[in-house]
Amino acid sequence: MLISKELNDAINGQIGREFGASLQYVNIATYFDSLDLPKLAEMFYKQGEEERDHAMKFIKFIVDAGGAVHIPPIDAPKSTFTTVEEAIELSL
Repeated sequence: MLISKELNDAINGQIGREFGASLQYVNIATYFDSLDLPKLAEMFYKQGEEERDHAMKFIKFIVDAGGAVHIPPIDAPKSTFTTVEEAIELSL
């Protein structure tokens, strides 16, 4: 194995955070879709894809280094918003 257990565990944690961020961005995008704000929705869908791509790069790194991928539990993303500002603030 070309990766230490400590680094492997830290990267697995980051994989979970990347997937969690991806899901949150998708929920924000669907909120903007529901308000008929397609440009904002598109931006957040793209951001969700980007975060997923980050997670996949970390997964590939661990696999290539002979480590073990263990994706941690991911909290459910916030799915309801009362204002546009609330959704944007969450994205920051």
